[in-house]
Amino acid sequence: MQRIYCDSFELDGPGSETKMELIISTHKQHDDLKQFLLACQVDISRAIVIPAYWANHVEVGRHLKQFANIELPHPAQWREGLLFQDEWNERSIAIDVADKLIWYQWTTSA
Repeated sequence: MQRIYCDSFELDGPGSETKMELIISTHKQHDDLKQFLLACQVDISRAIVIPAYWANHVEVGRHLKQFANIELPHPAQWREGLLFQDEWNERSIAIDVADKLIWYQWTTSA
């Protein structure tokens, strides 16, 4: 698994309290999204399926492109997407897309 941590300097600049974590794997290492999330120690009991019309995929896609060089297609093209948190100050999702399994967590307190 590849882990990428970004702090406020990489995301919004000094003075921001924004953080982001990406964990990326493939189906060679984990059979499915649930096995991947167990390896990441993510509690899957509170997840809901991401609807195909979920608008915040654009922001997630920008971060994946910028920090992991991954092109994220529209949610309708994902094998599976699980939403854990989607608020103004926290976003946590898991995605199974193409050959990638992705955990994305973004938080801010400002």
